[in-house]
Amino acid sequence: MVKFYGEGGGLYATQSTLRLYHNQVHDNTASIYQPVNSSCCSSYSGGGSAVINSYVDLKNNDIMSNTTMFKNKVGDYNESTLGGGGLSVVNSSGTIADNRIQNNWVINNQFQPLSANSYQAVFGGGVYLSHNNNLKFQHNTIQGNVGTWYGEGDGGGMWIQDEIGLLLEHNLIQENIGGVMRGGLGGGVFIAGGQVTLTSNLILSNTATLTTGTNNLIVAGGGIVVAGGGYPNYNPSIVTMNGDVIQGNVSSYLSGGIYFSESKARLVNVVVANNKMLPGIKLPYPPGWRPNIQMVVEDNSSVEVVHSIITNPKIDGFSVGLELPESSSYFIAPSVVTLTNSIIASQTVGIEVSTGSTMRADGLLWYNVTEKVRTHDNITALACHVYEGNPAFAADGYHLTLASAARNRGVSISGLGAERDIDGDLRLGRPDLGVDELLMGNELWSHYLPIIVK
Repeated sequence: MVKFYGEGGGLYATQSTLRLYHNQVHDNTASIYQPVNSSCCSSYSGGGSAVINSYVDLKNNDIMSNTTMFKNKVGDYNESTLGGGGLSVVNSSGTIADNRIQNNWVINNQFQPLSANSYQAVFGGGVYLSHNNNLKFQHNTIQGNVGTWYGEGDGGGMWIQDEIGLLLEHNLIQENIGGVMRGGLGGGVFIAGGQVTLTSNLILSNTATLTTGTNNLIVAGGGIVVAGGGYPNYNPSIVTMNGDVIQGNVSSYLSGGIYFSESKARLVNVVVANNKMLPGIKLPYPPGWRPNIQMVVEDNSSVEVVHSIITNPKIDGFSVGLELPESSSYFIAPSVVTLTNSIIASQTVGIEVSTGSTMRADGLLWYNVTEKVRTHDNITALACHVYEGNPAFAADGYHLTLASAARNRGVSISGLGAERDIDGDLRLGRPDLGVDELLMGNELWSHYLPIIVK
């Protein structure tokens, strides 16, 4: 069987130490051609650069306007791991920092489906990371990348698969698109298995798909999708988030903000705000009646939400803050969500919990929520230290002002990584609810003065 590979349109490195500083990698193409009646089984692509089995040190590079192009014949089946319009890094370690990865594409010219309503999925319009060890991805800009035109585009900005100890820190992931003509999962980021830490990232104005039709699209998570990886075993993703802002993202199906499936996650100081859903096909809502769901947790997921905010300041029709829907046809298993010292504001339904799932809350502020908790049969919903009032956010939508009802309402917690707020300010005494600890100027501070000897 003949196999064709196209990896690293601009640069390809394997079993190497790669140090790349202050370079421009642009307008390159990695092209993969699959002939009739054949399978392309293992290509890591990388329209701009592909790095495999190496140590990487990539800093201050511009990786722009590169393309990974997949060409196949109608009716052929493809099992390739295809992706990384700009950059693909596999089985490697090191640091990727202060780079601009923009306007890259993964193009699938598959104008017809593989079978009825089935199109080839491609991964990572900007970046494809897979099976790396303790990789650091810091202070990068991932912007304007596109997962695919046809087919299903997963991870418009980034595809992350089965990573060990990946640190994603202080990145701007903005205005990326998963899929244009078909479905898309994770307009900004798709995490498929592994252990990932996200810290102080801005994930803004990404889109899962531009399509609003009803042809069995697979669409979820305008900002982030966190799902099980390692097909066919579906190892759960284990994700920790602290200080991330997920705002203004769009999906046409499950969750404009964050979608969790087969995952374990802890969210601390996280803002999930003003994410939208385009008209689509989600049931049981009537056709054309689209709730703006900020966060969805399903399929045997367990999520802790600590000192975080779920808000939709611009209600458009029907909106849901947090939804635990019925399990999908793939996994018949309930989910669990625990909220601590958090705020849910400006929703039609604050939390919707479906059959078998569990929601617990300790320290929660409601504001402008029509129906706080909507429950279905055989569910558990427990809440204590619950308040109602205006959080009086500042203009940015998450810092508190003096009039806030969230001040000094939190419960004391330890060991959850919430000792400091989203700005790094220490939480003292009884903490405020939400991501921000409002400092009044009379807190106890330690000052270390020099020793003066005469």
